[in-house]
Amino acid sequence: GGQDVLLAHQPVGPNAVRLRFLADRYPKTQWGTVVDDISVVQILSDVFAGAESDLAVYLDLNCGMNRTGIVPGPSAMEIYKAIYDAPGLKARGLHAYDGHNHEEDLVKRTAKCESDFEPILNLRKQLEEAGMKVPSLVTSGTPTFPIHSRYDDRQCSPGTAVLWDFGYSDGFPDLTFEYAAVLFTRVCSKPGGDRVCLDLGHKAVAADKPQPRVRLFEMESAKPVVHSEEHLTIETENARNVSVGDCYYGVPVHICPTV
Repeated sequence: GGQDVLLAHQPVGPNAVRLRFLADRYPKTQWGTVVDDISVVQILSDVFAGAESDLAVYLDLNCGMNRTGIVPGPSAMEIYKAIYDAPGLKARGLHAYDGHNHEEDLVKRTAKCESDFEPILNLRKQLEEAGMKVPSLVTSGTPTFPIHSRYDDRQCSPGTAVLWDFGYSDGFPDLTFEYAAVLFTRVCSKPGGDRVCLDLGHKAVAADKPQPRVRLFEMESAKPVVHSEEHLTIETENARNVSVGDCYYGVPVHICPTV
């Protein structure tokens, strides 16, 4: 199994206890998580009291995503110090996810990345000057992965790059990853005309993006008509050559919620 696992989601409610359960069950793995609220620091410290190993905790920072994380500043320093001093916890560093940076042009994307991370780097410097160690800086969404990977002091954790999808392939031509996951579907009905119905509904391919949500090999010109929980009806000029039971493969526009 994994030797170093980071739960990049602040554990609230029963999740702190569940994390302790995993740490106890798999003691050879270094477990870690992120926090952006000082109350969670105290909860984690209480839950991990007496554990065989301290829990690695990263301060989650908002670098422009505006989803989770605290903005670098005095409050951020206060939370990091609380982590640093808390029994049962080990301050592992900073976590800053920049999934909002979708500049298609690599030069513009790089400039925005550097601008977004200037406050992060300043905070790290201030923490170190205050006598606190900041061993790691975990960064990067997939579009910014090539930028952060140039720096030896950053640990990259892109997600989409692992399996890849055509949404990012089309949107970021400088990223040349290969598809490592495909969808399998069968023709389950031919309702008439140029329409073909596949068993590729919302339960099989993510529906969070506009259509087209899947690109079928050997049927790339097909147009989606109806997408429901268990079915995807498409229009194709090739419908007369398609039979019920035929199998097709395709790639989604967004792999993460698909799998």
